[in-house]
Amino acid sequence: TALAQALSRDGLRENAIKEAYRELCKVLAGFSARYPEKLSAAEDDVRQMDGATLLVGVHGGEVIEAGSFAEVADDRAIEADYKAAGRRLTPELAKRYAERIADDEDDDSLLDAHITVGALGKMEGVAETLDKEADALAIQWFAEYRVAVKGLSDERRAAYDAIKGMAPQPQRIDPKRPHVRTEDTQDLDGNALATRCMHLMADHHGAFPIANLNRWEVQVLDRELGRKNCLGWYRNPSRPSADAVAVAWQDGQGNWRRMCPDFVFFHGDEENVRASIVDPHGIHLADALPKLRGMAAFAADYGSEFYRIEAVAEIADKLRVLDLKDAGVRAAVADAKDVEVLYRGNAAADY
Repeated sequence: TALAQALSRDGLRENAIKEAYRELCKVLAGFSARYPEKLSAAEDDVRQMDGATLLVGVHGGEVIEAGSFAEVADDRAIEADYKAAGRRLTPELAKRYAERIADDEDDDSLLDAHITVGALGKMEGVAETLDKEADALAIQWFAEYRVAVKGLSDERRAAYDAIKGMAPQPQRIDPKRPHVRTEDTQDLDGNALATRCMHLMADHHGAFPIANLNRWEVQVLDRELGRKNCLGWYRNPSRPSADAVAVAWQDGQGNWRRMCPDFVFFHGDEENVRASIVDPHGIHLADALPKLRGMAAFAADYGSEFYRIEAVAEIADKLRVLDLKDAGVRAAVADAKDVEVLYRGNAAADY
């Protein structure tokens, strides 16, 4: 509902909050219709209180079980289950669904509705089904209002990015246009550092410092700038930020993380500009292969929007490249056990 609240606040979708809850109520109604026997059993569980009789010795303090019993649940017990369901479904959704299924003309109907909601809170799969449908609705609305959101202020666009960050799976967030970049232009002795031209952000001479690049990153940069159709480049920030191109990857525990490829290059002409991701990356770290798989997955999803998506590594003083837009290369990345063997094999080529 955070997205619905944002869309409503910004005047992009009228009655977005009401519509979102209406869709989630439909999900609960569908779940109830799909599993009527399980729902009935769960409702019986809400209506009934189970207990046990214990006998405690006065002198020794020994405890003896003297049997069990079942009684009809009172209003307080039913409300406890209803509130527990609200913690799983959210209190507002529990309230709205109870009001939806209650009969206004029947005084006992609201209590029955609370029993049903309490029962839904006990059933397995309800929260997961709601999350899945809510994610689908969010993806639909994000796509529908993608252009409209771009027209909002930086502060409001950041709010939408934060909402995307709540999703259990990575979501597409368009990077913001960079405005400021701080780079060293001189060494400690006051000598000018090496620069290259054609960067998206440059000084009044059109130069951008490259002191933070290592030797073979400079090799890749010079190779790309030497291509006839290269129009410019962007040194992607090394850490995730609003003006960085970030790629999602999963670590060994299945947690989602973000990596920032080193370079974005622009190719074509004034009428047809296409971006390329070229990432010179070391292979000695333990996360090299998981990150490469994240890049491959990114290429599978968004490859059509890029001219090239390539990973470069230095192997025995030679630069080797993996073309991640190639389905066969992505398959080799998925099957790889060792990243160096992968770059030495047929899936890679000389850069």
